[in-house]
Amino acid sequence: MNLNSIKEILSTGTVLDNQINTMIESLDVQELGELSKKQTETLSNTLSNMLLAIQVSNLPAHLDNVKKAELLLEEIRSSET
Repeated sequence: MNLNSIKEILSTGTVLDNQINTMIESLDVQELGELSKKQTETLSNTLSNMLLAIQVSNLPAHLDNVKKAELLLEEIRSSET
């Protein structure tokens, strides 16, 4: 998935379950600065929700690369301060 596709998805305000893993794998930390505020907020909310959901055993949430999801979220949060 290229950056423009990621931006389009994030601009909708909703990331579908079948898009999140591909998005995480495709997005580089350096590209976070190219996202708008709304896109960054959507990504941050999605990552936060998914990281919480995978900890709840009765939810069908799955992340292929938890470490990268955590890294992206950490970078977003550090750039907000």
